[in-house]
Amino acid sequence: NSNSNSNNHTTTSNKQTDQYKPSSDAEEAAVTLPTDSESGSTLPVNLEPIPSSPIPGSKPSSPNRQSRGRAASEQEKETANQKLERVIQAEWSFEVKTLGPLQAKVERPNGLAVAQEEKKRMDVVSLTGSPSPLETVQRFLDWRTETHQLIGRILDHLLLNGICIATTLALAELVKAKDVYGKVLIELFKMSSYYVRSCLPLFAQATEDEPDLLRINFYHKTCNKLSLSVHNKALFRMLIQNYMLDAIAATGDVYLFPRTLDCHRDGVKYFDFSHTDPRFVLTAGYDRLLRIWDTKSHSCMAQFAGHRSIVTWCAFSKDDNTVYSASFDGTLKVWNAKTSECLATLSGHDDSIMDADISPDEKLMLSASMDKTVRLWRLKRGVCLRVYLGHRGWVKCVRFMPNGQTFASAGLDKRVFIWELNADSKLPSRIIDAHEDYILTMAVSSCDLLTASKDKYIKIFNWANASCRQIVDTGGSSWCSSAAFSPDGLYFAAASFDNSIFIYDTNTGRMIRQVRVHNEGSLSIAFARNDNSTLYVGTANGKLQIIEL
Repeated sequence: NSNSNSNNHTTTSNKQTDQYKPSSDAEEAAVTLPTDSESGSTLPVNLEPIPSSPIPGSKPSSPNRQSRGRAASEQEKETANQKLERVIQAEWSFEVKTLGPLQAKVERPNGLAVAQEEKKRMDVVSLTGSPSPLETVQRFLDWRTETHQLIGRILDHLLLNGICIATTLALAELVKAKDVYGKVLIELFKMSSYYVRSCLPLFAQATEDEPDLLRINFYHKTCNKLSLSVHNKALFRMLIQNYMLDAIAATGDVYLFPRTLDCHRDGVKYFDFSHTDPRFVLTAGYDRLLRIWDTKSHSCMAQFAGHRSIVTWCAFSKDDNTVYSASFDGTLKVWNAKTSECLATLSGHDDSIMDADISPDEKLMLSASMDKTVRLWRLKRGVCLRVYLGHRGWVKCVRFMPNGQTFASAGLDKRVFIWELNADSKLPSRIIDAHEDYILTMAVSSCDLLTASKDKYIKIFNWANASCRQIVDTGGSSWCSSAAFSPDGLYFAAASFDNSIFIYDTNTGRMIRQVRVHNEGSLSIAFARNDNSTLYVGTANGKLQIIEL
């Protein structure tokens, strides 16, 4: 009986060893298992000795007892398998996360390169039946390949659909079929929306091991620094597909990937153009910084740090030697543009500064604040000359008129105040009940004053006599967050948080163009200096987008 038990133990051990044999010779490795001191048989780790076969002639156990014994044995095996898995993971320092059938991935400190190196040098026998690190790495590589193929097929279908839409738009415009053009344009909007909501997240997930791909190649539409390895050939093909889809969408004024500058960590609240060289742009960000950018090389030329909160406004001097800024920290600052040195700090407001402006002769500065006041400053001496009272809510925006002697302010009290600098009285010369909700932004041209409100209306006034020239109903799903006149004043652009930019004729108030741009909301907008064909948009995710109209 002793010999029989020993043989049974040996047979059981051999069966278990065969059960966990690797699928290929390349994955074999020597594993030493503990032995039972009494019988000398090899046992699974952390398992009790397997009971010997019943003695001939003994009474057989009942079926219920046998089933309970099998259930207990299976439970012990599962517990042992879990323990073995923890031991293996602790020994290899190799964490495996199974998030789903298409989301299994290997997490290593150095990413996929380390995982591939691990695959080459490790030969492991899976003792528990669960996927080994080798199998997990291979599963991850297979998943990535399948995902790239899936994205490629989706992009192929979208490209075919986009080509049909672009062709139909061209024919409808040629035969002047406005109804057909409008319906097909809606289909283009739907296709672009599907692409942004579904394809882009999938593409970002499939390329998470390539951190610079989206930041450098994808959004800037370039294949520079992308080596044509076996893996990157699929990425190269997807990049080309995306660029083609962007070009097709642009035929219907949908800009998926406009030229973009990564300016700030958070939103671009305001920006201004250089007077001497329009390729340089000054940006003010939610990250409390000001930066000067070269729009051709996409490089940061200077940075100004010193504000303690969001920078809400900025401007170049006419000679570009000085930079001005305003902030939520309640201060105005004057900077040396060449050395980034703070030359002066103007304090006086009791709350955050929402907006500011420089007079045409650059001698005076206005600031509008949450403390319901507007202050007039003399820049040379850095002193406050006058405090203007009258608003019953936050003063959201303030602007000098081109004559330099008049300025307008507006805010959350829904009214526009017109002030005269030379007047002895501190009261406004005119008060306009402009809107039924908060006034959010203001723009000025040679003879017009534009206000945009949360009531989804844009109004244009003649600032000389305060008469209303145009009322524009923006409609849409969001109100206008920023507006700007073209350099010649013939057009104005209005941006909103629903990714739409509307361009209107100033004289008639008629919308002549609607542009859709992929961003997370527009905070600021302006035409390029002396150029009606280029729009700059500051976005809520810290980018400055350049749209060639």
